[in-house]
Amino acid sequence: MIVAACLAALLTGQTLDTVTTVRAVRSGYYIEGNPMLPSGPGGIVAIKATVTTGLVVIGWRMRKQHPGAACVIFLAGAVSGSLGAWHNARVQQR
Repeated sequence: MIVAACLAALLTGQTLDTVTTVRAVRSGYYIEGNPMLPSGPGGIVAIKATVTTGLVVIGWRMRKQHPGAACVIFLAGAVSGSLGAWHNARVQQR
């Protein structure tokens, strides 16, 4: 049950990051600073979805033998996404 909650946190954080990144880029006041991400919304969504899917697959395979490690992976992605969303929201307020 705890692994499912960690997974939900990952998906929420990454979704918020993706939505706020696309909104910030579309606003015209923000240029994506990560050189690994393309500048268009479609490319941003594709890359973020691919990375998130990779985290889900790795964590999900680990969940039975190493539930704590799976949660750490999920929560690291959740925190990363949440911090990205927070930053993007701040940029849009300027």
